[in-house]
Amino acid sequence: ISLFGNPECRLALISWVANDASDEAVEAMDRLIATQSDTYTNLIRHRAAEQRQKRVEEKFSPLMPSGLSKLLKDGPPNNIKDLKTLVLEEMEIAQRKLTGDDLDSVAEFWTDNGVPRDEIRCRDRLAALIGSELYRYGIERITEADMPHTKRVDLVFARGRMQLPVEIKGQWNKDVWDAAISQLDAQYLTEWRSEQHGIYCVLWFGEIQAKTNRRLKLHPEGLDAPQSAEEMRAMLIDRIPEARRAFIDVVVLDFTSGKA
Repeated sequence: ISLFGNPECRLALISWVANDASDEAVEAMDRLIATQSDTYTNLIRHRAAEQRQKRVEEKFSPLMPSGLSKLLKDGPPNNIKDLKTLVLEEMEIAQRKLTGDDLDSVAEFWTDNGVPRDEIRCRDRLAALIGSELYRYGIERITEADMPHTKRVDLVFARGRMQLPVEIKGQWNKDVWDAAISQLDAQYLTEWRSEQHGIYCVLWFGEIQAKTNRRLKLHPEGLDAPQSAEEMRAMLIDRIPEARRAFIDVVVLDFTSGKA
């Protein structure tokens, strides 16, 4: 785009690429998103979201009667939406356990000094908490799964040709406010088996002392910090283009019950 000095030419080029739903055009938009931010970045992300929506609609196929029968019988997931629904249900159950269970599961995410553990430790404990219940559906849990362009996503739930990426960020991560789009959407949901669907999971520990380096990162637009996991979830959803909200589910898990 920098080769075109005329703003009208730049806008025309962005529109021309975004209106094409081919693999090559999608990859071209991903490359534009990955370039250094400028005044066109938000427009490019918006048009890329519309492009992916168009691509999904062109490839949509309705659920066949056989698949519907399996779903009604509580069988294994028949499509990526079913798979995502199951994972989200297990995450909800995990949240209930974290709020309070006889095993005190939430303690695994805090050190003895009352500091949240690092992202990798939290991810591994979370995967163990939600993955085992999915085995009965033949769903495999994979950490650090390979993605396009030599990238790796934190967690994947896979069955057959379906693969659901889950990106996990602690509240202290410098990219926590933008990773749903800049990382999960732009880098991982291009993987064909995801069919553009994924989950963005944030680990919420509430107010933490600054010296621990686990405090919530400030909102990029200077908004007041959320006071709860639900408030954070709403603010994160607001940062996702509307065209992508049906494909990217946001989960903010609350670990504050383990705070000393």
